[in-house]
Amino acid sequence: MFARPLRKAGLIRRITVILGCCALVAILFLIVSSGSLAQEPADPLVTITGGQVQGRLLPIPGGAVFKGIPYAAPPVGDLRWREPQPVKPWSGVRQAAEYGDDCPIANGGGGGNGLFFGSVPADHAKFSEDCLFLNIWTPEWPAGDKKPVMIWFHDGELMGGSGDLRSGPAPGAESSLARHGVVLVSVNYRPNLLGMMGHPELTAESPHHSSGNEVMQDAIASVQWVHNNIARFGGDPGNVTIFGQSGGGHVTSFLVTSPLTKGLIHRAIAESDEPAQYRRTILTQQQLEQIGVVTAKVLNAPSTGTIKYLRGLPASQIAAATAEVRRRLVANYQPDDEGIDGWAIPESPPEVYRSHKEQPVPMIIGATAVDSTGVPGAATPMNPEQAAAWEKHVLERFYGKYPDLLERAMKVYGFRGTPNEVLTDPAYGTPVQQMGVDMNHRCAVQTSGVWHSAIAPTWTYEFKRSIPVPAVHTSELRFIFGFLTKEELSDQSALKLQDAMQQYWTNFARNGDPNGPGLPVWSKYNATTKQSMEFANDGPVPRTERRAAICALFTERLNRDPKPLLFDSERVWALEFVKP
Repeated sequence: MFARPLRKAGLIRRITVILGCCALVAILFLIVSSGSLAQEPADPLVTITGGQVQGRLLPIPGGAVFKGIPYAAPPVGDLRWREPQPVKPWSGVRQAAEYGDDCPIANGGGGGNGLFFGSVPADHAKFSEDCLFLNIWTPEWPAGDKKPVMIWFHDGELMGGSGDLRSGPAPGAESSLARHGVVLVSVNYRPNLLGMMGHPELTAESPHHSSGNEVMQDAIASVQWVHNNIARFGGDPGNVTIFGQSGGGHVTSFLVTSPLTKGLIHRAIAESDEPAQYRRTILTQQQLEQIGVVTAKVLNAPSTGTIKYLRGLPASQIAAATAEVRRRLVANYQPDDEGIDGWAIPESPPEVYRSHKEQPVPMIIGATAVDSTGVPGAATPMNPEQAAAWEKHVLERFYGKYPDLLERAMKVYGFRGTPNEVLTDPAYGTPVQQMGVDMNHRCAVQTSGVWHSAIAPTWTYEFKRSIPVPAVHTSELRFIFGFLTKEELSDQSALKLQDAMQQYWTNFARNGDPNGPGLPVWSKYNATTKQSMEFANDGPVPRTERRAAICALFTERLNRDPKPLLFDSERVWALEFVKP
């Protein structure tokens, strides 16, 4: 009588066991699934000025990258040639895993970011006037303690270029510098006529009664954006280093003089474009406006409604006109360049440095041993008589105003039977190259060091590594950003130099001093000892700067001028080699 209930109870127990096993399997599945999800977290999401952006996580050892973030409204239509305007808010999540478009480049202008020696690969670059983007690399995510911030302004002679840091042969090269414990930011800014053209109509419509220097205004806007937003990426807005090379070095040295950046930057590194670089023209506000007048003629603009007409042209057509506009200005000894706009840059920057009125922030200033290989005669071999005539002509142009300085300069370069100071050093190139680098960079580094060290800690350097090629313009960038060639990646001396330079640069960003454990001591620069660092084939070597005699004359020549240093009319010595 009890068999049926017993059989039913057994069946129930078996069903219960089966269901229990299924439940256990389901629980285990959920646990495993949860573990998988934990190993593959979602890409980072950050709320910034304008809305939300989603970057992507970096592989081991971790961190995150955010690319193509707008720091200002697109400078198109009526906003062309205006100061950067606030970002337009967006709805939803903006993807920030890919670079934004690059700004249009000028014909014959630098189109690259230096890491590719003057050209962005065609399969990488997209050009658009909507190009005011920045990119951020952070070494850890989620963001931990606030880290020093480094803002990179690319090269390209202000004619083109890009804030993109394209991967090199080494895996993860884009984030190589950030791995040293900094938040790295790279910036696009308007170049060529799109970023340096003034005009009387533009000055009249400006609330600041200024025009031209949009390139500087973009850079300032990016620094202000970093100040307002970088903490959300783990950066410290109270510890910001700006740095740049060539045109970007020029931007860097200018921003240290701008009243609009006070309190926003705390250190600066100017590479191959120094505050006292004599070859750069510093235009007055009226001369900046003249650039627009000449541009209007080149592009056949009407005499009334000129700016409206020019704003209606494609950005590519404006950029393409740069070469012809510059040609016409050079013919009249007024090349297309930046200058004093009365607002972002209210005074001549070289004069500001000479008068010690720039911001007293720590600075690193330097160049390469064979910088400016594009100077007249550097690329085309000359016979000794031609070279001597060229050198003598340049010296007379620069020093002729002061006969005693000219006489001393002629002796230093061997025109009075005395030996050239570094003629026997192959790393410095031909006599013409030596002269070009002295006048364009080497002596400007020393003069800038003399000026700035009077009010703030200053360090100078010369990049001299000549393996496998001489240390030309941009040579140091591979070592700073970790973009060594395949051959260099197997060269221990190259790897050693890369690590040292990255440590010096990031130590400086962190502490305002490049020195640190395991590194040769890099002494501060001063007008008496002129201590510097040479980045040579075998690594960093402390030394006293060479060319001391001629560079002392260079400094004295500039300091003797009682007038403000505008450099515009003084540039004739170089321009006479450019045919209209």
